[in-house]
Amino acid sequence: MKLVQALLRHSSLAITADTYTGVLPEVARQAAEAAAALVPRKTPTPEARPPVLPASSQDEEE
Repeated sequence: MKLVQALLRHSSLAITADTYTGVLPEVARQAAEAAAALVPRKTPTPEARPPVLPASSQDEEE
C-alpha cells in the first residue's frame, strides 16, 4: 500500500487505502465462502449430540 501511495504521489496512506481497498458485496461473499470452505467440518454422530428432552419434559423442569 505504501508503494502505491508513493507511485501515485498521494499525500497520505489513508487516501490510497480509501480509494483502492473497497470490496464489492459479491466479491466479499465469494471470498467469505471460499474461506469457509477451507475450514474442516465434522458432522457429529448421534451419540455425540446432546440429548433433547421432549417438549412435555422441558416444561416440567422449568
